[in-house]
Amino acid sequence: VFSAFGYHDYAYFGEASVYGQDLTCEVLQNALERVPDEDVFPEAPSQITVASSPAEEDVYIKRPKKNSGLVAKLFLGETETFEDLLRKPRHKIIVRYHGCIVKRNRITGIVLDRYSKTLEARLEEGADGFNKRLCMDAIVSAVEYLHSLGYAHNDLNPNNVMIAEDDSPIIIDFDSCKRFGEALISGGTWGWIDLDEDYETSQRRHDEFALTKMWNWLEE
Repeated sequence: VFSAFGYHDYAYFGEASVYGQDLTCEVLQNALERVPDEDVFPEAPSQITVASSPAEEDVYIKRPKKNSGLVAKLFLGETETFEDLLRKPRHKIIVRYHGCIVKRNRITGIVLDRYSKTLEARLEEGADGFNKRLCMDAIVSAVEYLHSLGYAHNDLNPNNVMIAEDDSPIIIDFDSCKRFGEALISGGTWGWIDLDEDYETSQRRHDEFALTKMWNWLEE
């Protein structure tokens, strides 16, 4: 399953049954089909923050990653969370939100700071010189800040933490971030959730479990 975004941010999704060298440009092009805007892009609220013509090499533009009946709702939910956080003092360990790209009165992209590697990728390079305790303390500080605002992230794992040039962590991926008790459309990543818990609503304990698991992973 793959996606592409063309001229004026039109969305295309496709599936192919071949892999590797057989997955040619021709195969990809033939498999892609245009997706109706309403299936992937939510309508832009009137007070949405519109990003000012971002250069893609300077920022990361988050797009819908799949075509499903819920993707537009997830995309809008993440935008609403970022909009609310934008009105609060920014925590430096939470990814910076620059606003949205709006085309045809729909949100087609969420503009965020760009980072080159995840926490998992950083540690695969080697842990020498990497301060695990300092990293974990920073992540905990950011999560506690979210909790103080009434939010739980609900999907903490080493691939949802990016690493800046100075090795400081940055928490990303807020499509499951909701206020305590709100219904979740999606939440948690397999291997980083408590299997005895349901993930139907946003809960502080989801983050607490993931933080403990991340610290154990870092120590290993």
